[in-house]
Amino acid sequence: MGLFFNRTATNENKTRQRRMSRGVVDWTESIVVDRDVTYGLYHNEYNGMKLAGSLAYAPIAVPVWFMGLPVPESDDERVQQMLNSLTEDFSTLMQQIHTECHRDGTIWVWPYFSAEKRKLMWEIIPDTSITTVMRDIKTGDVSKIIAEEQMSISLDEMTTGNVVRKRTFTRDMIKTEWTQSTLPIPLENEILPNIARELPIHFANNADASEVRGHSDYERIVYDLKNYHDIELAQSETLAKFRPKLIINTKQASYGILSTQ
Repeated sequence: MGLFFNRTATNENKTRQRRMSRGVVDWTESIVVDRDVTYGLYHNEYNGMKLAGSLAYAPIAVPVWFMGLPVPESDDERVQQMLNSLTEDFSTLMQQIHTECHRDGTIWVWPYFSAEKRKLMWEIIPDTSITTVMRDIKTGDVSKIIAEEQMSISLDEMTTGNVVRKRTFTRDMIKTEWTQSTLPIPLENEILPNIARELPIHFANNADASEVRGHSDYERIVYDLKNYHDIELAQSETLAKFRPKLIINTKQASYGILSTQ
């Protein structure tokens, strides 16, 4: 970027350059969203940018409101009934997926069948919980996902504790490990077969063709929001230093005193 600004005026296209010896492809997917910033901006909880909270909320919320929900259709009446049921069951989650996708850039959804509830379930996994994304070197498809989370749990009114949950998702199995637990009850590790052979699905916003993770809508305006906050803060601090006084000049002091009685 510094080289770009230091160049002299020429006819050279600033968006192009000489071909390199080889391309660079990053499949580690190690760049994740700073959710403290995106979540804090959306809910106006991020220190240092709170005066821009009203400007940060609308670009995410308003498009989602106007977009509404997708309505899948099928010529088969039986399939249409199932689609209508899915839309009814997951309408709230659909809107939340859209919101977090635009706000955080990427949101992960793991669909699974709950034997206890005997129905399809969706689990929303924040992008910051996905620590490892492994891809098949031949196809580029995601083959393994690791999610790790620090969890705080309340067991009753007087008992709370922390535990780290690590889950490994593959097409064949789902492995759950519990570590660093301060809970008074034991938690057993388990390995379950992945009957549906489904991995958590990534919903990525503005992702390039080779990217799994997307980009937050805040990436384009975060500096503008910071400038707005700083300017508003400086203006407020400057105005707070003024102590306006009302000064009345009169030639006849007695008239001024009598007029106030």
